[in-house]
Amino acid sequence: NNLIFRIYFLIGCYVVDIDTEEEYGKVVDVLNYGSCDIYDTESWGKHTLIPATPDIVKEINTEYQVIKIKAMKGLFDEN
Repeated sequence: NNLIFRIYFLIGCYVVDIDTEEEYGKVVDVLNYGSCDIYDTESWGKHTLIPATPDIVKEINTEYQVIKIKAMKGLFDEN
């Protein structure tokens, strides 16, 4: 199955900011609730759900295990 194959290569990828190279964590799961994939990213025990939309996910390189994103406002804010 192509979907399972794709998810297998995404899990374990580091999620980093495309502009600043700030690391946001690692993908620990890939969820889908209909409209798009959602990357469950964990950093220091905290989970953040990142919608895998073209506005946010800018580059995926499974060879180097890196997903580069353009974080939308509020995605990683504490408040």
